[in-house]
Amino acid sequence: MLLPLIGCAGHGPVHVAPDESRPHLTWEIRAGGQDGDGELICGASQRAKPCVLRASTEKNPSLATVRLLVHAAAQPTSYLGFMRVSLFGTDVNRKLGEVNTTVEPGSRPVGTTVFGRVTTQPGAHTLTISVDAIQPGAPDPVHLLEEVPVMVQPSSFLQR
Repeated sequence: MLLPLIGCAGHGPVHVAPDESRPHLTWEIRAGGQDGDGELICGASQRAKPCVLRASTEKNPSLATVRLLVHAAAQPTSYLGFMRVSLFGTDVNRKLGEVNTTVEPGSRPVGTTVFGRVTTQPGAHTLTISVDAIQPGAPDPVHLLEEVPVMVQPSSFLQR
């Protein structure tokens, strides 16, 4: 089961932008718990921490959540783009989380969340985030690109 959700941030936004007045985004991967959001595995606030998840098995599914937040800037900012999550299921090119929202200055971040069963295939995967931020009067959009390596380990390797 894969389900994209769009709404206001739930776990509390983490700001890591060097300049909060400019368009920016944050992300995190969580795993465990009933809905795959129990433990923070890695995120924009902890870039040095490797993203490592446990592969699912037929008898022991491993659930995970990927959350993307787009933040307020000094001007109204329209964000348009997607996040591609290859660690769920088998279709590595599926766009699972789309972003199409405007965030007003001073408002809370807006989030897109995708959760599902981690693949049964161990190996290297990538979380790709590609979002354009458009502001009034700006000649060109600001392109925000993140390519996050995610390692899926065999179920016997990691115990959660």
